Amino acid sequence: MAGVTISISGVKELRRKLDTVKSQKEVRTAVSQATALVEGAARANCTVDTGTLRRSIHMRVEEYSRKVVGIVYTACEHGPYVEFGTGRRGKGSYPHEKRLNIALAYDPEWPGQVAQPFLAPALLTNRNRINKLIAAATISSTGGGK
Repeated sequence: MAGVTISISGVKELRRKLDTVKSQKEVRTAVSQATALVEGAARANCTVDTGTLRRSIHMRVEEYSRKVVGIVYTACEHGPYVEFGTGRRGKGSYPHEKRLNIALAYDPEWPGQVAQPFLAPALLTNRNRINKLIAAATISSTGGGK
């Protein structure tokens, strides 16, 4: 049986550089830009009846110790029902259930509505741009790979 050896070099140096980040300003800016991308896409993806749901989509950026977190949300009560669907029609209609590793339960006694996702697609379609923004900010804030 053949053995496989994998060697990754530079991990210690990378950790040292990441620990030397004095300011998370660049990372926070990148997370803010990424979060704004998702917010804009969610608004564009959102189904519109009265416009209440679209107007309720907002973003915020928070810091927890050394972590910067971008949050896109809706404060609209019916937002989750639109995103995930409801009742018999909703069951199986949410295309991102497995991809996002979530479990959804639907009332089989209620006809309901099919899912009309707007938040998950906003995140998933922008993930490459988000990764590039965060990577560039991280590299820059650690001295540009020097």
